[in-house]
Amino acid sequence: MSASCLRNDDGSVRNLIAQIVDVSEQVRATQELEQAAEYARSLFEAALDPMVTINPEGKITDVNQATVLATGVARDKLIGTSFSDYFTDPEKATEVCQEVFEKGAVTNSPLTLRHTNEHDTLIEVLYNPSVYHDAAGRVLGAFGAARDVTNQNQAQRTIAQQQATALDRLAELEQFQQLVVGRELKMIELKKEIEYLKKLISDDGTDRGDQRET
Repeated sequence: MSASCLRNDDGSVRNLIAQIVDVSEQVRATQELEQAAEYARSLFEAALDPMVTINPEGKITDVNQATVLATGVARDKLIGTSFSDYFTDPEKATEVCQEVFEKGAVTNSPLTLRHTNEHDTLIEVLYNPSVYHDAAGRVLGAFGAARDVTNQNQAQRTIAQQQATALDRLAELEQFQQLVVGRELKMIELKKEIEYLKKLISDDGTDRGDQRET
């Protein structure tokens, strides 16, 4: 409501003029937008994976609680800082940022996140960012989720190490088998040679070779 007074020459109020505008639809629309924003925020915070939004300059504009836990840095401290600062390879993280704004999306880019605790814990992640736009289609920033694959990668490394150990042991056994087989073949040859030499000896003990010389 807007109101104003019409006054007489002496300044006394003659009439009061009021205008009432129905803003029910605007209020409902605003409430719906607020509810939608709260719903989106609740989904953002409910995600178990670290999620972050960044602007085209590579600065963090928002994070969820999972990112706070993964980095050990408070949300207000993260916002405004460079996305690449929280990885073991900042140059590679910067390249991922540049690539997502060039291509629109990046899939399963491997990065290693560093937690700022006393142990400097490392978290291996697969980062999947994509750009988002305004109503006019202009790129506003990029939204990315980081899937923790530390345990998965460790399991794969353990399996690979076990396989390498098994292959080394197999090579040793094959080499040993070749030696054994070689010895067995040599024994067979020796036995054949012994049998041959025995045949050269006559039944009465005379060496047939001596008989030929005679």
